[in-house]
Amino acid sequence: MKNMSYGFHKSYKTESEKIERSAAYADCVIDLYTKLLSVHTVNIYMSDHGKWEDTDRRRYKDNSMHTILGITNLGIRGEVERVFSYEHFDVLTDWVLKMAAPQEMFFCDYPIYSSGFRGAIMERGAGGTDICEGYSGVKTDIDQYICLDSGQEYYFTHCDGEHNHIEKTEYLSRIQYLRMRHKEMKERIITAKHAGCDINKC
Repeated sequence: MKNMSYGFHKSYKTESEKIERSAAYADCVIDLYTKLLSVHTVNIYMSDHGKWEDTDRRRYKDNSMHTILGITNLGIRGEVERVFSYEHFDVLTDWVLKMAAPQEMFFCDYPIYSSGFRGAIMERGAGGTDICEGYSGVKTDIDQYICLDSGQEYYFTHCDGEHNHIEKTEYLSRIQYLRMRHKEMKERIITAKHAGCDINKC
């Protein structure tokens, strides 16, 4: 059996048609896996080396060392032309994970003590509601968790911001995660506030 891995050519130019057919096949394979993994999966495409199976090239030349590195489904388009060393691949992986993760935002507000405001609320027949309660919560790009000062909790999805899903079992693990994040972020903000530092730098 002939080992085609050593099939060097005098020049890539003479093999352009074969290369185009091979690239088209690779594109079909990538398209297949992209559909299987869906747009909710971040994909990293790499090659082990560039073009060097050519008697006119050397492995230390730029075309040989220039490997493919593509990342999809991050919501970013464009190319990076600066040199990147795989020695720092852990930094790239960390960045990808952060970019792919849902964005989180802590928010809060104090209770309303104004007798004028409370009186206006009562006139509108909403005196027994939680309108004046203080609250804090965590908002992401897919859902929202709120905890009132009284302990009452709310969980809203991005698709339904009107109905409280806090008691629904299908969201239990997600709610538990947001509770944990809410506690962590609230404690961090309280600690930073007591320390008198900028929360964005702590």
